[in-house]
Amino acid sequence: MLRRAVRDHLHARRQDAREREQTAWRAAELAAAAARSLREEASGALLPAAEQDESVLPLTALAGTEQTREIPAVIVGRAPVAAY
Repeated sequence: MLRRAVRDHLHARRQDAREREQTAWRAAELAAAAARSLREEASGALLPAAEQDESVLPLTALAGTEQTREIPAVIVGRAPVAAY
């Protein structure tokens, strides 16, 4: 009888731990999806602004001079994330 009670108790503890782990994985996946969405939204907000600034420049101002400043490249993509 005692053996059965211990077995049932351990089984219940394993089930609880499994449910907590599944909840944690779901939360981590949701956080990763939210981070991807925010990153895409931020890059989407920055890229059109950069393209618009370039298109506003008058073409005659650059005709007689040489451009000496490099325009930094904007890298769009996912940040490296450790996969478990």
